[in-house]
Amino acid sequence: MPDIFQNINRYNKKCRQFYYEEFFYQNRKFLEEIEKTRNKYGSTFISRPYIDLKDKSNSQKYFEELKSLWQGKNLLIVEGKYTRSGEGNDLFSNANSISRIIVPSKNAFIKKEKIEQAIRKYAGNKLILLMVGPTAKIIISDLKIDENFPNQMIDIGHVDSEYEWFKMGAQEKVKIPHKHTAEFNNDDYRVTLLDDQSYLNEVKEIIN
Repeated sequence: MPDIFQNINRYNKKCRQFYYEEFFYQNRKFLEEIEKTRNKYGSTFISRPYIDLKDKSNSQKYFEELKSLWQGKNLLIVEGKYTRSGEGNDLFSNANSISRIIVPSKNAFIKKEKIEQAIRKYAGNKLILLMVGPTAKIIISDLKIDENFPNQMIDIGHVDSEYEWFKMGAQEKVKIPHKHTAEFNNDDYRVTLLDDQSYLNEVKEIIN
């Protein structure tokens, strides 16, 4: 769940307006049902530690802690065609190795079964990071039902955009020209992908 039910004033004006004027109203019935369960939920903002915060002074520490999750590990990144997570920055530089499965940038759910097959094929002993929108949650749910699939999986969402903004010291969301940018979801016609051979060498399968 988004971490906005307590102390929402730590977020900037645009963020607060979105939740007050859209999210709470549009999802009020659903949220009421969730509240009745009294379950505990993790924060979906694990991948959003920077741009929406008013006080960004702790963001560097948060990114360091986040990067410790894959310190020295073998990664399998499942991402959209234009996501290019970690390209041009050091977000995953402390990982032991990186393999990638590239999926459609939109409507990835249509290819869900093929994506899950590819994940099983390349999972090995890898930590799996998914950046495929809402489809990520469904894939994780499907695969974790299988007791023979032991890999840890994390829906890490827009972490690359957040890290890019952090590195450039951005105070608001700005377009990143050579990859997908969070909250610029119709940008696939305006992205000029880099001819990055080291990135391409990490790609194990492309699902169109």
